[in-house]
Amino acid sequence: MSAENGAIFIGTMQLNDTSTTLNGIKQDIYFIGKITASTFTTGDLNRIINKYYKQAQAVIRAVNEDFFMEIATATLLATTGGTYPNEYLFPDDYEKIKQIQVAFTPAIITAPVSSEFQILHLVGQESISDPSAAITIPTAIILDNSFFLYPDPSLGSNLKLPVTGGVKCFYIKKQADLVNDADVPNIFSDYQDVISWGSLIDIAARLGNQTLLNEALAMFTKRIAEMRSHASQRVLELSSPYTDSQSLGGWAYPHGQNSMS
Repeated sequence: MSAENGAIFIGTMQLNDTSTTLNGIKQDIYFIGKITASTFTTGDLNRIINKYYKQAQAVIRAVNEDFFMEIATATLLATTGGTYPNEYLFPDDYEKIKQIQVAFTPAIITAPVSSEFQILHLVGQESISDPSAAITIPTAIILDNSFFLYPDPSLGSNLKLPVTGGVKCFYIKKQADLVNDADVPNIFSDYQDVISWGSLIDIAARLGNQTLLNEALAMFTKRIAEMRSHASQRVLELSSPYTDSQSLGGWAYPHGQNSMS
């Protein structure tokens, strides 16, 4: 994804610490289930695997969603080149926006430092009662897949622009399905068998194999609990140092965990 015009964010996953592939999961399923690649179609097997892949991710997310957080950056410009000069697009793969920071006046515009960033107040368009009034508090008016940045950089004659990486977006990323055999599941590497055992529940039921079904149910329940415990031990029980805004109406709530970045 290009970020040349500064209006689109790019970033890198935080959790991805696993080396297991979709093919490896399939090989586990074939071995434990005593089946072959021809027992189910590729589409059916991938659908079953992704069903339990999503369940595994949901367990991790319930402990701390920040395991799936990314920090994307964009260049702060006088105009983003679109219909509205102060409109910035969110990352294409965002699921939840947690926080947006902007460095309006860094000492070095090509290398802003963390202390020069300000946290934007996130509000919805309906929170603006007087469109003609100047917004002086650092603010992001959230739309659907973008936000309007205020104070408007295009009106700031005292600003030195562009600022490289002057906009930071902290967000929870949508997780893609496993499609190709080389795809890597974004869960803890020691717990990839959670996906295998979960998939074997559906497979055993389809095959009418009650023995395998009982074993798969027991192992899936056990490994899910162990993975949840592992995730809990990876982060301290600390309250959040900041509040994120999720409502388009501008209300805020504490998300309850620290960033894993």
